[in-house]
Amino acid sequence: DISGKFSLAPGSPPRTSAKFLVQHFDLGGFLKETGLNDEVRSVIDIAADLSGRGDSVRSLMAELNGSIGAVMGEGYLTKYLDLISVDLSQKVIPFWGIHKEARQINCGVIQFDIEKGMAISRAFVFDSAIAILNARGKIDLGTEKVDFLLIPKPKRPSLTDLTTNLRVSGTLMAPKVRPDAMSLATKGAKLLS
Repeated sequence: DISGKFSLAPGSPPRTSAKFLVQHFDLGGFLKETGLNDEVRSVIDIAADLSGRGDSVRSLMAELNGSIGAVMGEGYLTKYLDLISVDLSQKVIPFWGIHKEARQINCGVIQFDIEKGMAISRAFVFDSAIAILNARGKIDLGTEKVDFLLIPKPKRPSLTDLTTNLRVSGTLMAPKVRPDAMSLATKGAKLLS
C-alpha cells in the first residue's frame, strides 16, 4: 500500500516536497525481481516527510529537511549496514568476522531526522540472531560525508569479536572503518582489571 503526495513549486531554485507512507513493501521480492539480490527476505514499512529547495540533486540534498524511517519485522537481510554506506558490511568483516546468523533479523528500526541536509540518526537498531546492533551518527547529504559509531551487543559471551565498537567515517561511496578509541580503552581497562 502506497499513499502520499509530491509537490514541485516553481522558483529559483524550485521547491520540492514529498510525504509518503509505504506499508507491507516486499523488499526481498522487489530486489529479486529487479535482479539486484535474491537473498533478502524482508517486508518493511517506510515513512517519509521531506522538503527542500535546489536546482540539482546535490543542492536539493544539501538543503533537505524532514524525516525518513523504516521498520521491518522478521526476515533475512544480508547487508543491512549498507543502508549507511556502500559496501560497509564488507568493511566490518575484518573486525567482526563473518557470522551467517547475523543475517537472520528478528526486527529492525531506522529513523533519520534531516535538517539543512544533515541526516541525524534517531534510531538505527537491528536485532539479529546473535547480536543487537545499534548505530548512531550523521550523514551530510550535501557532501556525502558520514560519521557513525556502530555498537554491537552480542547475545552470547563466546562472540568476543562482536564487542568492539567501530567508527565509520569517509563518504557514502568510500567509507572508512576503524575500531573506536574509547571502546578499545574500555576493553583494555577491563582486561587489566
